[in-house]
Amino acid sequence: FSRKKTGRSGWIYSIRTRLIGAVAIMIIPIFFLGLFSCNSAFKSIRQTAENSIAETIKQFGKYFRLSLSGIASNCNQVVMSDAFIQHLVSAEDDIISYSEVNALVKGVKRENAFIDDIIILLKGKRPILASDRKVDKNALENIGKGRLMGLALEKDGVMFWTGSLYELEDQIAGIPPYSMAAARLVKNPYSSESVGIIVITVKPELVSDAIKDISLGSGSELHLISPEGRDIAYRMLDGENHDLDTSLPENQVVSTSLYSRIVSGEDADGSEITEYKGEEHLALYSK
Repeated sequence: FSRKKTGRSGWIYSIRTRLIGAVAIMIIPIFFLGLFSCNSAFKSIRQTAENSIAETIKQFGKYFRLSLSGIASNCNQVVMSDAFIQHLVSAEDDIISYSEVNALVKGVKRENAFIDDIIILLKGKRPILASDRKVDKNALENIGKGRLMGLALEKDGVMFWTGSLYELEDQIAGIPPYSMAAARLVKNPYSSESVGIIVITVKPELVSDAIKDISLGSGSELHLISPEGRDIAYRMLDGENHDLDTSLPENQVVSTSLYSRIVSGEDADGSEITEYKGEEHLALYSK
């Protein structure tokens, strides 16, 4: 017979303690293995979701760039056409050349479903529009010292994109808010004198129709930001995209350090985890 152990020493050597210890030795590794597996699965799911969303954003970017490149080609098509050049260099506001250019821009608009209007303003000539909207006959003079003409003069004949028509919006009756517009200074091909401007406005539906079918998850936001910082945004709620008021400070992305890094960076596409509206968000972009 061995002497019975009592007190603390007895508790340590008891069968119950030994069983608990044996079970603990088995459970603890299983716990950490489960924790490791859970973290690995979470990272894998997160990476898969990130890759999927990034691909969606890239495809949207490609679609949008392709659509805008078609409009850019239309702008060059009009400016380089024989009818436009003939009308441009004519000494008077010739009715025949005017009619030819007018028919040209209307035809270009019909061929490209993304174009809402083509606006041509030339010195000494009547304004030409692809739509039936009324425009002030002195529109070119009225916007002469405005922001739009300033940008056109700065680009010196190179086409550029803008998210606003600035002063031109006040010159045309019934003009809707635009998502984007292509503009270009018009110069006399023989004297290089600046004689006007051509503006091709993009239908707002180009953006809204493309965005409405993109689902990045409830509470997600999709922002389309023009070169000068105009932000057109949508938020996904209850399975649908809704307009987001970017005039409110809490919805402004262009004022964030994230946007500054995207603009100044060299990468065309990318992603990062960032703080937004007081919470951690996954931000993805495509220039």
